[in-house]
Amino acid sequence: MEKRQGSNKKLNNSGMTLVELIIVIAIISTVTGALILSTGIVEKSRLTNAFNKLQSAYSLSRTNSMSKSATADLVLRSDGKYYYCQSGSEEEEKMGIANYSMKFVVYDESANKETTYESFEKMAEAYGNKTAGTITIRFTRSGKLEPLKDGDDVYLSQMWLDDKVMYITYETGKYSLEK
Repeated sequence: MEKRQGSNKKLNNSGMTLVELIIVIAIISTVTGALILSTGIVEKSRLTNAFNKLQSAYSLSRTNSMSKSATADLVLRSDGKYYYCQSGSEEEEKMGIANYSMKFVVYDESANKETTYESFEKMAEAYGNKTAGTITIRFTRSGKLEPLKDGDDVYLSQMWLDDKVMYITYETGKYSLEK
């Protein structure tokens, strides 16, 4: 009897089995999901940190206007930086950076209406110094907000940093995070 050649040979199969392929895809999916989740968490913490610094700068400006019996300013800049400065002083204290989209809502007391400005640039054009790219929020000696422009009855009522918001009561200058 003739023996067939190759009938007892084991096939040299260097490819992956279906089970191995599924395991590799599952590992890659898990690692990718973890990276995406951690990136979102890091971005959320940066936004929260920037918002907390904005709240601190606002509170410091308001508190110092009352304790030092002088007006105090919170200066917002188009490059995302914000500063506290005491009126009559040339020095500015850098309080933080918020490289997030900002939105503002102003309240016109005489017309009894609110207007929303969807960007820093639009707000600076209406109520700030467009050339310098700044918006100044001024507090009186009693901690109240001053009008955004002299002679107007227009006050800042909301300040948004991405999806976080500060609701501001212009009569007292106090803010809350919920309406």
